[in-house]
Amino acid sequence: MLLAAAVLSLFVLPPGAGAAGAVAVDRIWGADRYETSTAAAARFVAEAGGSVDAAVVVPGVDWPDAVIAAGLAGSLNAPVLLSPPGGLSAGALVMLEQAGVSQVVVIDGAGSLRPEALSALGRRFASVEVLSGDGPAALSARAAYRAGVPGGMRELGRTAILANSDVFVDAMVAGPVAWRGRHPVLLTSSDALDSKVRAAAVGLGVRHVVIMGGPSAISQAVEDELIALKISITRVGGDTRFGTARMLAGFVEAAYASASGDVCFSPQAVGVATARSPFDALSAAPLLGRRCSPLLLSDVSGADPSTVTWVRQLARAVTVFGGTAAVSEAAVDALRSAAPVYEAVAAGAEHTCAVAVGGSIACWGDGSSGQLDAPDGAFSAIAAGGRHSCALQREDGAAVCWGDGSSGQLDAPDGVFSAIAAGGLLRGAEATGFSCALRRTDGEAVCWGDDSFGQVSEVPRGGFVSIAAGWGHACGIRGNGVVACWGADSRGQVSKAPGGAFSAVAAGAWHTCALRGSRGEAVCWGASGAADAPAGAYRAVAAGADAACALRRADGGAVCWGFDGLGQVSGAPDRTFSAVSMSAWHACAVLVDGEAVCWGDDSAGQSRVPLGPVAPRG
Repeated sequence: MLLAAAVLSLFVLPPGAGAAGAVAVDRIWGADRYETSTAAAARFVAEAGGSVDAAVVVPGVDWPDAVIAAGLAGSLNAPVLLSPPGGLSAGALVMLEQAGVSQVVVIDGAGSLRPEALSALGRRFASVEVLSGDGPAALSARAAYRAGVPGGMRELGRTAILANSDVFVDAMVAGPVAWRGRHPVLLTSSDALDSKVRAAAVGLGVRHVVIMGGPSAISQAVEDELIALKISITRVGGDTRFGTARMLAGFVEAAYASASGDVCFSPQAVGVATARSPFDALSAAPLLGRRCSPLLLSDVSGADPSTVTWVRQLARAVTVFGGTAAVSEAAVDALRSAAPVYEAVAAGAEHTCAVAVGGSIACWGDGSSGQLDAPDGAFSAIAAGGRHSCALQREDGAAVCWGDGSSGQLDAPDGVFSAIAAGGLLRGAEATGFSCALRRTDGEAVCWGDDSFGQVSEVPRGGFVSIAAGWGHACGIRGNGVVACWGADSRGQVSKAPGGAFSAVAAGAWHTCALRGSRGEAVCWGASGAADAPAGAYRAVAAGADAACALRRADGGAVCWGFDGLGQVSGAPDRTFSAVSMSAWHACAVLVDGEAVCWGDDSAGQSRVPLGPVAPRG
């Protein structure tokens, strides 16, 4: 057997994935954690056909007990109920009696349940067993023995889950997996493998361990101890608690896939609980495990953007655990929205195009020159000009352009490119356009199309790390941060480029803006209407016709300045964005949850972002 430590990278949405419509949301909740637990258990019983033989009861004040309960409850095909110190409510007891429960296992490591709580269980049920231990690690080992032989993950063999005994969040997201697979949840300190946990792993014949969390949660030393026992390792640890939950969901979907093609832990139906408290998630574990559904996490006031992206792209149904104090209605609204999820957006003169998660392109606005007829395929970057757009193919970095080609702006050269830009202007019913791209091998800029101002023939030699195109000029940033511009210079948009190092550049109609070095200060030159950038630190910048926008570094808010004849400055929403684009008299940006928002000129529908999923028109 090959002994190896498999470290999972963050799960990435597959190309072409996309939800067909709004997500159906069901909320299971009660007035407090105990009522929520009872409601989840009642749903479990109902979906089990109305009867179960056993139940697991844990105190609702000690999260390690509830974490440990998941694997044991799975071995008993049982729900888990949280109990107040004084005992289960009358409603919970009646629900269990009506379900036909005869066996109750209590996990109470610290003795938090009062004697009268245990007495009440003893009077009502034929068998009541209490598990306790000297600390969470010892108790987890005892519960593992009680559950019996662990379940396996296909060729990985008998599997246990290992988590830090001081960190609830890593262990709680594994609850549905522990229940479904009868995988014991073992707890240990971060620096050393507890001796009783080690003995349980050996005694139960564990061949594979899923470590929850990164090295700060469970150290490399612990991993090495397990490998020395000839146990293979899969480590599941994202950059955040939300990332860890998504990573586990991606891993178990593959680990539980059957040879016949049946899918367990499919992302089409998921559970969501708050990341700030463990108890709703722990009560959800048996129900989600029975359904074979993964658990994702949400902030209280708003859904985590990465969780929203996952749900919108992959899920069809979401079960929320807990009331609005745990997962707000705003968070639920974000999850159920059918709005497309975008990675990038590009504003053209009177049209807009965006790259959706998965790489497909959607366009809206004026389509009189074919600028809405985006090609099929998966793309990694997008740019929009006067009446044409260009994108880079994700697979091979080739440049593809569509729309008006009257100036040769669609005739992209062969090659592999790392960045793309599109420029050009409208002259009444006529349009000119040009396009530029950076070669991946050396960063050289290559431009094609209209050359009225030398924007194609006068491209400076040497490598660039980014490029931008305006109405008649283009600019790039060198590897040392220096800005170089070429093309139309009627207002000094080329010749007045300041010295120094810059991190981003945007070319507008008659002006250019850039962000200075590490400070993120916005600096503009050329037409006076957009030259006076407001003070502040910014992380992205865009330029249009005598106007510009930038995203604040601190909070992602949009700040716009310059000509405001169509609301392209004052209409900027008070939201948090990850990307911004501007051209002519409208601007568009991508919210942190992937939704696209546009403002300003909407005469051709260029600011009217489609509300539902959009298929390419290729």
